[in-house]
Amino acid sequence: MVNLLLTGSAVASGNAAKSVLGIVPFEWGEVIRRIAENFGRMWWEFFTGISPREGLYIAPLMLVLAGLGVVVFLTSPPNPLSKHGEGEPEIAFLRWRTGLVGLLVVGWLVGGTLMIATLDTAFWHFKRYQIPFLALLFPLAGWGLGRVQSTKWKVESTEYRVLSTEFQVENREKIFGTPVRGDSRMTQRMRSPAGWFRIVVIVIMGGVAVWTSGQFWGHYLLNAGYVYEQPLQMARWLEANTPTEALVAVHDTGMMRYMGGRTTLDMVGLTTAGAADYWRNGPGSVAEFLMNERPDYVASYGPGHGFGLGMVADTAVYGELLAGFPVNLDARYNVALAADFQGIYQPDWDLILNQQVTSSLQPYGDNYFSGWKGRPNIPSDYVNVADLRDEAQSNYAWRNAEQLPGFPTEVHQFEYIDCAIERCELVDGGRLINGEETFDLRPFHDSGDGWDVVLVTRVHPMYAGTLDIYANGTFVDTQWIPAIPGKWLEIFTLIPEEIARNPTHIRIVPHVLGGYYMPYMHMAFSKRIEERPPTTISEFQDGAIVLSNTAIVYEADTHQMGIHFEWYTEGNASGDYVVFVHVYDDVNEAPMAQADMRPGNGTLPPGNWLPGVLRDTIMVDLNTIPTGKYQVAIGFYDPVTLERLMPTGGDEHGRLFIGDVEIRP
Repeated sequence: MVNLLLTGSAVASGNAAKSVLGIVPFEWGEVIRRIAENFGRMWWEFFTGISPREGLYIAPLMLVLAGLGVVVFLTSPPNPLSKHGEGEPEIAFLRWRTGLVGLLVVGWLVGGTLMIATLDTAFWHFKRYQIPFLALLFPLAGWGLGRVQSTKWKVESTEYRVLSTEFQVENREKIFGTPVRGDSRMTQRMRSPAGWFRIVVIVIMGGVAVWTSGQFWGHYLLNAGYVYEQPLQMARWLEANTPTEALVAVHDTGMMRYMGGRTTLDMVGLTTAGAADYWRNGPGSVAEFLMNERPDYVASYGPGHGFGLGMVADTAVYGELLAGFPVNLDARYNVALAADFQGIYQPDWDLILNQQVTSSLQPYGDNYFSGWKGRPNIPSDYVNVADLRDEAQSNYAWRNAEQLPGFPTEVHQFEYIDCAIERCELVDGGRLINGEETFDLRPFHDSGDGWDVVLVTRVHPMYAGTLDIYANGTFVDTQWIPAIPGKWLEIFTLIPEEIARNPTHIRIVPHVLGGYYMPYMHMAFSKRIEERPPTTISEFQDGAIVLSNTAIVYEADTHQMGIHFEWYTEGNASGDYVVFVHVYDDVNEAPMAQADMRPGNGTLPPGNWLPGVLRDTIMVDLNTIPTGKYQVAIGFYDPVTLERLMPTGGDEHGRLFIGDVEIRP
């Protein structure tokens, strides 16, 4: 409630960043499994006293003896002082109070460790979250050890007094049946075996305590050294080399902010409001968060970091490395605040943000659409995937059909397969999806009148597959993802005027075998209509693909041949096919030269063509061919199965001969 009053959020930022309940995507089955696993492991290590990394850290008998100590309270054993007064109300009160203490202790241990089990960090940093419960085991074990005995009690002298709000008991003879004298004393006559057992246990536990204290001291010195070599030196560098008003993005906040004297942006979200949600979504969202906030410096982990910061560091989001701080870590021991390498970087935000990240950068878009108010590269609306604020504004939602083994988002810096501008390297964050995604776009601006809309989706085509596109609940089309990893690709989808609304609800269902659909941006443009050309040279896929015109252009000075195509489709072409161009001396022999490329300079499988005309050019290098006259053939083939489409007017091998080229000296 205090957190809600002071921050407006009922969830502490630390819990948002570290709790298993904050995993993305959230799945109750996975949450329960991880909590149960943490809880079971925690109590197993309490029982054995052994941690996989630190080894022995408490005496193995500790939990057993502590359990006996809890039993002392829960069973409220007959008190030797209550021998003759067990039915008296004051004695009943003491028994009730002792039992209540036992219940509170059990509640603290079970409930507290269960809460700790909800943390991803339950076992981090030498079990620091478990320390309050480990500490309680020691006095409980002392009580339990006191119970391990075979004895009979003899009261020699005592004084007993019970005080409450309602009564005071001082009638000692009534309670004990014998006169009392002197100070309160109780002696216990123990049998010899029990006494020796207790001595042995105390010696063993004392020896373990001495051993683990020495081990901890070694770990402490090691980690203090790492803190000195990395966070402290980084903080001192920031203090000496950056302006006092600088904003510094960090991962481990305390030392950087306290010793560095600079305002920090906590990428994990422990001290920066809202950042934890980006952190839980993975490096793609972290990169989007940094691009929104634009810190002056980044002082953090980078390459090789196990939580994805290495992926961000590989892009321009981190920028130029100004200072590096490597350390030689001892892999045998727990390391709290260090990595093999940390650095201080300076991003070039002008370079990053000058890229038109919310515009279509792929050529051949002009064949299909115009932008808002006729401007070709300005979408009417867009969704920047992995940017949580932008996703929220567009009612973006996603789900996976199965649990991801890694991050739900990634960030990359790629070139486009083909680019409409001179420099087309782009940094962007996106998602990994094998279920589906939904979002809203507003494709109209100036009026309520509808028109055909083109949805442009930027993807990382890591895996081949297909996308089923729905608009306002109506199936629109199936689009194709060719496998071209390490590049950006834009996929165009036509949404007819009669379906489009303002807003238009989009649903995309991927079918990717053994991989993921990886969207990074969705944009809406208006459709440019172009009539079907009057001529037809050949048809593929029963008329779904029409070749309306070709031209062979030979450049004698460079010995390059360009084949100019004019394709047309009603929008029913399908599949991921590659165009081949063969140059033959003898059509029954292997081609003398060839070129293989998807239309659109590698960007447009026929399954992604929109209704209308597509003009394209494929270049073939003829430098290795002697002078003479050669036949030119074209066709389509599947890049996976190598099966060819059969053209009308072609031969039995799926080749369509379109003319000759003469190579001159």
